[in-house]
Amino acid sequence: MEVQIRVFNLLDELSVNPSENILIVAHGGVGLVLMSYFEGIPEDGNYLNFELGTGKLKEFSFAKILKR
Repeated sequence: MEVQIRVFNLLDELSVNPSENILIVAHGGVGLVLMSYFEGIPEDGNYLNFELGTGKLKEFSFAKILKR
């Protein structure tokens, strides 16, 4: 939960400039939390339900979530 709070706070700060390109390099656990920010927290709260392969690139857009 503490990691989720820290990551979500960072992403909230970064979302102020939604058109800015930002590269975040992180370990898998943080990557799963990043995914949940943009794709929603899994209903059962288990981040391991997300697939994030080793060394994989994921692209997210603040513009999409700001429209919600």
